[in-house]
Amino acid sequence: MANMIKSLAFFLLLSVLLVSVSSLAYNSNHHDPSHGGQGQDPKKEYSECRKKCQRESEPGRREHQPQDDCERQCKEQYEERQEKGGDSNPITEGESQQDNNPYVFEDRHFQTISTQHGRLRVLPKFSDHSKHLRGLVSAFRFAFLEANPQTFVLPQHIDAELILVVVQGRGRISLLRPDGRQSVNLNQGDILRVPAGTTAYLINRDNKEKLVIAKLVQPISTPGEFEPFFGVGAKNPQSFLRAFSAEILEAAFKAKSDRISRLLDQQQGEFVVKASEEQIRALSRKDEEGGKSIWPFGGESKNKINLFDQRPVQSNEFGELREVNPSDFRPLEDLDVSVSFANITQGGMSTIFFNSKSIKISVVTNGEGELQMACPHLAQESQQGRGGSQEGQGQEGSQEGQGGRGRSQEGQGQEGSQEGQGQEGSQEGQGGRGRSQEGQGQEGSQEGQGGSQGQVTQSYERVQARLRQGVVFVTPPGHPLTLVASNNKNLEVLCFEINTRNNERTPLAGKNNIFDQMERVAKELAFNRPSKEVDEILRANNKEWFFKGPNQQEQGRAFE
Repeated sequence: MANMIKSLAFFLLLSVLLVSVSSLAYNSNHHDPSHGGQGQDPKKEYSECRKKCQRESEPGRREHQPQDDCERQCKEQYEERQEKGGDSNPITEGESQQDNNPYVFEDRHFQTISTQHGRLRVLPKFSDHSKHLRGLVSAFRFAFLEANPQTFVLPQHIDAELILVVVQGRGRISLLRPDGRQSVNLNQGDILRVPAGTTAYLINRDNKEKLVIAKLVQPISTPGEFEPFFGVGAKNPQSFLRAFSAEILEAAFKAKSDRISRLLDQQQGEFVVKASEEQIRALSRKDEEGGKSIWPFGGESKNKINLFDQRPVQSNEFGELREVNPSDFRPLEDLDVSVSFANITQGGMSTIFFNSKSIKISVVTNGEGELQMACPHLAQESQQGRGGSQEGQGQEGSQEGQGGRGRSQEGQGQEGSQEGQGQEGSQEGQGGRGRSQEGQGQEGSQEGQGGSQGQVTQSYERVQARLRQGVVFVTPPGHPLTLVASNNKNLEVLCFEINTRNNERTPLAGKNNIFDQMERVAKELAFNRPSKEVDEILRANNKEWFFKGPNQQEQGRAFE
């Protein structure tokens, strides 16, 4: 009997322990949105938590939770772990937003082909990254070519128009066409057009510095898709001549197939190979040029142009802007592309501005800073998401006011239930925590962000990103933006502007801002303030295009 009692007591104790463990696991999974393994990298855990928030915020989910509140809990959880020593690098607001930014591309977005002596990095089609980039920009691609010192890039042609800009280093490119060869020296800042189908090879003629070339690619066959064709190669890349039968190759070259095979198999390297110092010197000689101009636009002086040789179109102590447009460089004319370069002094910023027509693909070539842009499309998506979540909340019982967290009550007549607005516990929507009511959807109005249900409000969401070397960002036309340099480094940005014909850069702040062109009465009507007060603000900054950044403003005078 005693043994039976002991066994029963042990069984009951084991049951209690199992229930406790299960309860802890349930609470950890359901009340902590950032639930994950304790050994997991905190930043990775934070990213996974935010993805979970996005899934759970979808309209119609039974466990619906406002995304902003969920993500706030994720960040709080991360910061708590950081304080306990879980991670030494804090997550900033800009960094968290950058994870899902449809207009910003980082290293992880590039498709990379690496070799021992260089690499090619290509961004995927812009339209694959975001539905907001399905317009004209989706017909272009962006790439980087990097070649180590004293290397040779194998001959190839591409079914795309190329605009090359030398970001770093010294090179020499040779272009082969049916009527001859032309070789052109390349230096930092040089812009060169390579027509589609032109076979080209190049060298890095420096013995210390890497050659880095930014490429704007316009495919000519399938929009957004292009392929390189290597005539010389072995395994990777393979020569396209390998696709032809032995009989065809023998007839074409008037040589035995075994000799042709040995020739094609001799190259054992990849698309970038090491060259000797003597070979680089031989390929760098002026007398190695083809002798006559084969370029469709004229001689060598017309084939390239240097961005840094152009006079700045905007310049002061806080930065300068240089550009090459089709009227300066004829090879850009039929592509309707301009190339510009902004160098913002450390601690400075550009004006807030927008382009009237052009789409801008920009890459940070040096330095650090920040991008801010106003975007109506993301704001509309946010509104639609909020509207969709409210639609089903009369049934599910959850409603979210702007800036507050909804609390659901599933039945009227329960403690705390509400029959209509105006009673204790009514919802205000803005500024507080709204309590949702299952039956209130027909009689009570809801004041979420944007006003009454069904009304669309024109609003804009801030696109914000940390900028560092190699980051690429796309700016659609009409979207106001500004660039801010960090306090310890200049911010240098190379820009390709597509659809540039008749484009206007429109400044919204500083000297010559467009608001200051309005008549006195128009200003009063637009701003609903006396024109004198409006002018005091619009004319306070007498600098044009580049200003002191927010961190350089004098203490107490930043927002006078």
